Amino acid sequence: MKSFIVHDGEWVLRSGRCKDSDFEIQAGPGEYVIEGEADPRCHKIENGELVPYTPPPPDKAAEVRRERDALLKATDWTQLPDAPLSDAQKTAYGVYRQALRDLPDHVNFPNLEASDWPQVEEQ
Repeated sequence: MKSFIVHDGEWVLRSGRCKDSDFEIQAGPGEYVIEGEADPRCHKIENGELVPYTPPPPDKAAEVRRERDALLKATDWTQLPDAPLSDAQKTAYGVYRQALRDLPDHVNFPNLEASDWPQVEEQ
């Protein structure tokens, strides 16, 4: 058995083990295969050599927006004309949803504390 790394000249695409006789067929068109072990999340290829790679930190603002968007989506139903809510409840959800949309303007954005997130004021 032989360990292999398939790459595109810059990024590790996959790695694994195969029979010695199958080593060359691991790479497809536009891909290269070298012997070794790698994790695509923490290695890349530079000048034909395997080197450690540290991905950039996640975009905190994008993460907060994804969470905010999920909360908006989860409450879309509250704004439908036939939602089983009182007028006061629909208004409370409307205020909550506007506060969610306004989060990017919050003074602490994107480093929001739990208390910075709006809550529905139940009526």
